[in-house]
Amino acid sequence: VAPDKQKAREDMERIVGRGGTCIFTDGSGFEDGAGAAAVAVTGRGAGTRRQKHLGALSEHTVFESELCGAILALDIVADIPRLTDVDIFLDCQPAIAALSSPKTQPAQ
Repeated sequence: VAPDKQKAREDMERIVGRGGTCIFTDGSGFEDGAGAAAVAVTGRGAGTRRQKHLGALSEHTVFESELCGAILALDIVADIPRLTDVDIFLDCQPAIAALSSPKTQPAQ
């Protein structure tokens, strides 16, 4: 986990510079709606994108949106032929923790 935005940017530039693929994800709530997006970046620039509107914030959480962004990233990975190296960038520490140790917990 990068300690700040500058380090994450340096990591992305290094990965893309060596021919790798980075996928950036985000989930958010805006104007009472929840949504998520993911975009792949390679040496050729931004490429494949995915987005999903989940619905009203009264029925969905921002955390759910962040995890949906991670799922969209995996959907992009599945669609890139011969992909052998990918780094996924998430900006939600709780989502990273939940994905790193998928133990069943109350209300999960």
